Amino acid sequence: MTADPDRPVTRPTDPPAPSPGPRAERQRVLDVAARRFAAQGWVRTTMAQLADESGVDAARIERLVGTKSEVFTAMVWRAILGEHQGLQEAFDVLRLEEEPDVDARLDVLARAVTAMVARMAHLVPAIAEAVARDATVRGIVQGAELQRVGSTRRLVALLTRGDAARPDAVPEVQMLCSGETYRSMTAFSWSEERYAAWLRQAFDLAVNGTGAVLVDRPAGPAARP
Repeated sequence: MTADPDRPVTRPTDPPAPSPGPRAERQRVLDVAARRFAAQGWVRTTMAQLADESGVDAARIERLVGTKSEVFTAMVWRAILGEHQGLQEAFDVLRLEEEPDVDARLDVLARAVTAMVARMAHLVPAIAEAVARDATVRGIVQGAELQRVGSTRRLVALLTRGDAARPDAVPEVQMLCSGETYRSMTAFSWSEERYAAWLRQAFDLAVNGTGAVLVDRPAGPAARP
């Protein structure tokens, strides 16, 4: 059987590309939100901008993530926690309880907290603006702060060298874990490595005080700030 020279040749076409799933769309929206809110702040960033840049229409963004307030807080939590579902899970993966040495726990925790706050420090001005201007964001942030107290109490217990931590250990450690603290120190051109070394010492002093640190830590050259 020979081909008909007058018959147009048909070629197989590629199947249509599958549409991105809800998870991929949500991630794209949060990627755009991270750029927009950091660059423009809370007020100047709109849902229409997020929709235009992400290619996900505003109604679908509300179904996938929520309102502007919910998009903002989801974006901030993703910056801090990555793929973890909460602070408890983020600290669980460090397995601090399995490490019997307090100094080793301090090393692990200081590095992990430094990585967390470094990821979100550029968002601090936008967070402050959103908290001041939006009641929903303010309520979510205040609720998250209360939840952080439980995680901080657990960390303080794991970092305590003697019978008990200092009375103000919990609020001091919670303050040390903030993006504002990291942002203040890096304004002096501190590297993440230097910040982690400082944070380790600051955690120890906040929980145990100067006396406990001097008694329990092995003798050696003084750590550089």
